[in-house]
Amino acid sequence: MSLRVTRRERAWGPQLLPAIVGGVVAAGVLACVHAAVVGANEGWMPNAPWLAAVLFASMVIAEVRPLQTIRAGDDSIITVSLAYSCALVFVLPGFGATLAVAAGTLFADVVNRAAPQKAAFNTAMMALSIHLGTFVLRAGGAQDLVAADPRDPMLLVTLLMAFVVIYSAATILVALVLSAVEEDSPIAVLRRDFFSTLPSDGMLLPLGPVLVVVGIHDPVLLPLAMVLTAVVHTSTRISTERERDATEDSLTGLLNRRALEQEAEAGLDRAARSGRRVVVLLMDLNRFKVINDTWGHHAGDEVIVEIARRLRDRMPTAALVARLGGDEFAVVLVDASSEAAVEMAEVASEVFVDPVEVDATDGVALEVTGAIGVATSGPGWSRFGELTRAADAAMYAGKRRGLPYLLADPDSSDGHHIQALERAIDSDEMHMDFQPLVDARTEAVMGFETLARWNHPQHGPIPPWEFVRDLEATGVLMGRFTERVLRDAVTMVRRLHDNGHPVSISVNVSPLNLADPDFVDTVLGTLDRHAIESRWLVLEITETALMSNLPACRRALRRLVDSGVGVSLDDFGSGHSSLAMIKDIPLTELKIDRSFVTNTDDERGVALLRTLVDLARIHGLRSIAEGVEDRATLHALAEIGFDQVQGYGIGRPLGADETLAWMSGRASLDPSGLHGMDRIVLEQ
Repeated sequence: MSLRVTRRERAWGPQLLPAIVGGVVAAGVLACVHAAVVGANEGWMPNAPWLAAVLFASMVIAEVRPLQTIRAGDDSIITVSLAYSCALVFVLPGFGATLAVAAGTLFADVVNRAAPQKAAFNTAMMALSIHLGTFVLRAGGAQDLVAADPRDPMLLVTLLMAFVVIYSAATILVALVLSAVEEDSPIAVLRRDFFSTLPSDGMLLPLGPVLVVVGIHDPVLLPLAMVLTAVVHTSTRISTERERDATEDSLTGLLNRRALEQEAEAGLDRAARSGRRVVVLLMDLNRFKVINDTWGHHAGDEVIVEIARRLRDRMPTAALVARLGGDEFAVVLVDASSEAAVEMAEVASEVFVDPVEVDATDGVALEVTGAIGVATSGPGWSRFGELTRAADAAMYAGKRRGLPYLLADPDSSDGHHIQALERAIDSDEMHMDFQPLVDARTEAVMGFETLARWNHPQHGPIPPWEFVRDLEATGVLMGRFTERVLRDAVTMVRRLHDNGHPVSISVNVSPLNLADPDFVDTVLGTLDRHAIESRWLVLEITETALMSNLPACRRALRRLVDSGVGVSLDDFGSGHSSLAMIKDIPLTELKIDRSFVTNTDDERGVALLRTLVDLARIHGLRSIAEGVEDRATLHALAEIGFDQVQGYGIGRPLGADETLAWMSGRASLDPSGLHGMDRIVLEQ
């Protein structure tokens, strides 16, 4: 067990640290002097010189070449030397182990080129802890294991007490130094580290007497007993790595979203009891997609790692720093003062001051900027989800205003707007209207598009483009909103089928939905809960959504189409995607943008529409025209060859009950069947 100060060295307390190290070194020197005096009086010769030599050599080798185990947010190591240090206590007479362990530790630190201050502390700390443990063993008559009565229960009690003293002394001394390094209280550091090293360092101590007994009575089995030290180390490493994978972001080493939520909720509970505040900071990078597209994802990864390092190094050591995914980061500070929010925002904005130099850009330094939103717990914002939504809204508002950061204000319009959106999603303020899609030739109803509507209690109807824009900008509510729309849409198609109308239902989805790894499962789960076959659902995406994250979109759409869900490329022709991309994207429909439909009385416009219909047929896709305002346009589109049409000239969006009434007496057509009159179902 050695002191390994990591990247947080810059925080060493200039006044307290030298006093602590000096005191430990002085105590270690006194322990060595006492050991030398006792040795001069009682002798130095061990009972088994060869065994002492083997154990001493093993201890030195383990210290010089430690086996490293990565721990979250640290560069600490775990060595197996403690087992051999403890074993020396039982084979060297008097306090000889104190001198041997001190000499071995100092030699290892010199070989490893440790700083003189660290080497002195490590040597004194190990000497002092072994010295105190030897006192306990001598007082209990348990140092000479050969002469001790193995049936005496006090032998085991004495051994356990010695182990506790050795481990506790070393851990407390290290905690004192780390408390000065991290500018934290010794109790907090000890509470954090005492049990984290117990499965490794603490469990190695009992192997000391085992090695001695085996070496004395069955020397040929000693190598097998020494293997136990590697077993303890390996099992600890595997356990630590599993814990790391469950709580740590694999790219940056920061906490992941799940771990941050758990820690933050626990911190909020503690803060509520103490009357303190919790500050949540959210940050994302501006135009990060441009970096990926220009220099490649490897360059993007390097930027993320560097920004994570800067953020972690600048935040207080007590802060929880996490990567939420993509280019989004979060920081949570528990037990914060009222001024901490501004300080954290200012410090976090410093990560963008210097350009980012990465290997993948061939020496070109990248100017990286970002947006930051900060929220502080208080009335109305007492849970982590509420704080993140408030901070996200502030980040979005700050980005719109060109600010480096913005603090969330419970009384601000942005804060109220996000809270109102959240309320609407879970209430009747938000409702769905349904606009029909009909067969271009027979005018039989084939499906409905689901359109969300928000009727604000104070401001009246809010345009869909406005609140959907805000949902996408804030991000955190988009998933809940889409789940609400899906649930209402599937409920509606269930009602339509139960009333004898075999039609489909369409739902618009956002790029954020397609980037969500759980989205496909959410869609299929919603269908399953309502006993609706997947072929009755169509998801509408835009060219912009495809281009924002093409690989993720392709994977999600492939799963959906393979499951039987329809996928419609909405507003086709209005974006900037390549026509060749259509053959590579899993689709079932092309929905032609309304700007093309207005050209049915123009020869060139008709020719273009025929080309688009042919393009859809070549790729086995249904062609749908939207924006049909009159019957003349409907007939023209039918003649051109469109499969389906939609628009106010066909039917306006209506609520669920009005839609069912509108369907009474109208024909409906199974959209998965052949077009024509053979599968029309007429309501009498």
